[in-house]
Amino acid sequence: MTLNSYLISLFSCLVALAVFGSIAHFASAGGAGQGVRWTGTPYTDQNLNTYQPTPVSGNGHWSMQYEGIDLAYAWNRWTLQSTDPGCFTGAQSGNFSSDTCISGFGAAGSDLAVEINHEARVYDAATGTQIENGAVLTPGKQVRLEFTPLVPENIFWFATGYSLDSPYGEWRAGATAPSRVQSTNGGINSKHVTCDARDYANSITLDDWSRWEGCMATMRKECAEAEWDEITNEEVCTAYYYQNPYSGQYLDEAGASQTCIMQGYGPRTGYRFDVYAPLVMNPPTRTFDYGGLTGCTTTTPSEAGGLAVLCTVPNTPAAALTPTFKYGETYGYFYYRYRDDRNMNYSGQPGPHARNYGGPGCYGNNIPLHKVRDEVKNSPNYDPFDERGLRVSQVEDEPFTVEVPEITIPFSFTVASVGNPPAVPTITGPTQGLPSTNHSFSFTSTDPDGNTIRYGVDWNNDGVLDQWLPALGYVTSGTSQNASRSWPSDGSRTFRVLAQDSNNNSSAWATHTIAIGTPPSCTFGSSATIIQGQSTALTWSCTGANSCTGSGFTAGGSSGSVSVTPSSSTSYGLSCTGTGGTTSVPPVTVTVGCPMDLSGDLVPAVDRVREGTGTTLTWNATGVNTSCTISGPNVNQTVAGASCNAASAGPVSTGNLTTQAIYRLTCDGVEVDRAIVNVQPQLIEF
Repeated sequence: MTLNSYLISLFSCLVALAVFGSIAHFASAGGAGQGVRWTGTPYTDQNLNTYQPTPVSGNGHWSMQYEGIDLAYAWNRWTLQSTDPGCFTGAQSGNFSSDTCISGFGAAGSDLAVEINHEARVYDAATGTQIENGAVLTPGKQVRLEFTPLVPENIFWFATGYSLDSPYGEWRAGATAPSRVQSTNGGINSKHVTCDARDYANSITLDDWSRWEGCMATMRKECAEAEWDEITNEEVCTAYYYQNPYSGQYLDEAGASQTCIMQGYGPRTGYRFDVYAPLVMNPPTRTFDYGGLTGCTTTTPSEAGGLAVLCTVPNTPAAALTPTFKYGETYGYFYYRYRDDRNMNYSGQPGPHARNYGGPGCYGNNIPLHKVRDEVKNSPNYDPFDERGLRVSQVEDEPFTVEVPEITIPFSFTVASVGNPPAVPTITGPTQGLPSTNHSFSFTSTDPDGNTIRYGVDWNNDGVLDQWLPALGYVTSGTSQNASRSWPSDGSRTFRVLAQDSNNNSSAWATHTIAIGTPPSCTFGSSATIIQGQSTALTWSCTGANSCTGSGFTAGGSSGSVSVTPSSSTSYGLSCTGTGGTTSVPPVTVTVGCPMDLSGDLVPAVDRVREGTGTTLTWNATGVNTSCTISGPNVNQTVAGASCNAASAGPVSTGNLTTQAIYRLTCDGVEVDRAIVNVQPQLIEF
């Protein structure tokens, strides 16, 4: 056997098992559910998430077991025989990922099983919460029907016989193969294909030669016969046996230890081939059957790649609603790739070895897997591990197609009986508070129909309910529910609450805003006394305030000074607001005095009267700021005075007097004058 024939033989042993390598022959890197993505640096394992629909979603499922079917992949990097130029010469030279030049086929897997899972959801448009299948819906309620995005986790497959893993798939229009990648490596690898982690099937590590006994027998023979210096300029390999099959070392005729260099391989310390088997599905059409819902219009889905409509529940009490999500018929193909890290470029060597086998990269093509013909598979000579592989004529003419029928996801709802929504809740609680401190709130509503109610709280004000109160069930109409909430940082926080009765009737939202932070700290002048016409300064300073508002004056910023000239005694207030809320400062009072002395006169018409008779009083005052009062027997009269102006009143009757009477004139709390009226007793004659 020639050296080239040996290399072809060795690689045939490798490739024939590469896609779904039998665990009885190879060690696999990574277990089920793991993937590997090549980045040009050492391999990195990457876990794939298990697809788990939410409990309230609608789920559509399809699966198929393809028993008794063997698949094969087209390959074109290697020739079938040393005399067959294959895809190595002429216009195809170096075209290791050609989609037109096929050297043959290699066995892939058998007894495939494919599974497709879809998910659909129905939302309450007002609250953003999912509605469980079978729920009772209120007439007039808006609901959102939504297809979830098509993601790799929707697709799941595995194969028996040669499969070591169960990778997911991907969705591409027309079920076309994953994109090619371009390389800057002098064009040698410019037609590499893509090895994507989601398509990872298994890894094959050639580090245990005992599992390659057939190929190893040939390698031992070649190592003893081949003239290796023709290609590698290494010492002639004349070994008769291996000293260490893992390292490729041997003893030459002189008994010295040497290394068996294989073409482009280096010492045989083990090589890893990562195998990728993309299952690409054509995205199905997605359509809605509204099932009795009305006024349906397209709307924005909650996830990119989804598809959603907004519909209204009709006013037909007790009616059945049956919206259905439909995924149209579709199809898909399997493809094949493998990651080869060896440098197999020997285009510069003479003779029959002048072949460009390509450098490290991801190899494969965009030709779907084909089914092995039944007569070939059932032939006693059929051997998927044959070093010469499968001829083109031994597989079906058309690619193997995964055909998926229409998948439907039905929902069933009932329109609620008559009823009215609860009243908009009343929210009781603080409007400002400290960070990282619990703040208590109370929510109260009533239902006009007397139905039991519950409260839904949207703490983030984002349209999605975060909490139901009570957590389970409902409470009697008019019963309050309490909740606590803390916020870690300063700022204005707004949340909202609705009430919902046991018939799913929901009220409108009630909102509440609380300022979180430390309230401003302020100083505000001091009380002062001035004479009418004079001015005084009101001075304030606040920390933690963004703005201040004055009462009786214009405050402006968080600190400042303002001159005021009140005409009478006046109290001034200050209120300052910051991220931590609002602080109201105790008021400052400016007392205004009169520029003249306070004085007054109280004069009776007569100062002596007969017993049982009376007189009148007249008075006047100057410098009065507020009021004057006349008091005495039978008299108690108050007269308001203009600021610092004269005040007067009269005449005021004393009424009939029997004894001496004293009358006082008091202005602004100060007695300014008094008058005495004497009484002359009556004389009785005898």
